[in-house]
Amino acid sequence: MKLYTNKNVKKMNRVYNRSLKRSLFSKNILTVKKAKRSLLEIVIKFFIKIVMLVAVPLSLRKNKNKLGELVGRVYKRFTSRDFVFIPVSFAFYSLVSFIPIILSVSVALSLIPGEFSTLFNNEILKRIIPGLDSFINSVPQTWNAKTFVLVITLFLASLFISSSGFGKFTYSINYIYKHETTGNYFFNRLKGFFIVIGIALFIFISALIYLSIYKLFGVHKASELDKNIYFYIVFSLYLMLNLYVGLSVLFKISPGFIVPWSSLLPGVLIASLPTMVFITIFGYLTSLIDYYKFGIFGIFMYIALLVSIMSYFMYLGIITNAAFYKTFYSRYTTPKKIWFRKFY
Repeated sequence: MKLYTNKNVKKMNRVYNRSLKRSLFSKNILTVKKAKRSLLEIVIKFFIKIVMLVAVPLSLRKNKNKLGELVGRVYKRFTSRDFVFIPVSFAFYSLVSFIPIILSVSVALSLIPGEFSTLFNNEILKRIIPGLDSFINSVPQTWNAKTFVLVITLFLASLFISSSGFGKFTYSINYIYKHETTGNYFFNRLKGFFIVIGIALFIFISALIYLSIYKLFGVHKASELDKNIYFYIVFSLYLMLNLYVGLSVLFKISPGFIVPWSSLLPGVLIASLPTMVFITIFGYLTSLIDYYKFGIFGIFMYIALLVSIMSYFMYLGIITNAAFYKTFYSRYTTPKKIWFRKFY
């Protein structure tokens, strides 16, 4: 009879399993089969792990078991049943708010001398969302009283619906972080309205800065090839910067509790990187297709796909941030000190 020590655990386990199979009890033993992982699970977990390796402290990078546990917890929460309809719902509200926000930015740029609105439509919108520039340009510059009232009514209705979506966005962040309260409906709705206004203002300022530099270097007078090279290199980097800043601010101000800036890095990277890649690559690919023959339907389907992808990765980023916060900062959240806190 041979004796095995714990110096060779693998060999000891092999001998034990072999002897167990030969025993009379082997028929009563159920083997544990590892669940097969889907390709989607492998891709998402790999992406989260890469981002975590960039964002987490060095001590966690060396602890592969803890890192794997954190990634698994994020994926499990992301694919849970209570999460299925949250990104879909937010994507709908984002779709409703998209055209009013872009239209308001274009109108605001038209008030500034220098043909900024024309450059915005032709050099940005036309390249990232083919066909949208023709829709924006088709909006009449002068309206009669009835048309003005109708357009303003539809615009305000869209903003009202959008504010509801971002109000629920605040609610869902509080829920994902397991905050003590998900917030008051009225104040979440009010915060959602200001978030929509803030997004429009942020896009306006970002577009104005980009187009000012664009004109300063005389790119608008360059050849079409030079414009394309400039756009798909400079604009992609500028887009990534703006997505990072914009999503960081959004993830910071939306919750009803205090969130450290440093805890937002993993989720912001997860949300901004795929969005930037989608806008850049698909914007280029769709520019090779004659989208004008599809009319409004083609524009609508493209925007719907864009906001859906962005919504899913935004919520994946929020879930990642929540797990990151609970692991490295605190298991509990601290409410923001605001004067209307008593109404919550």
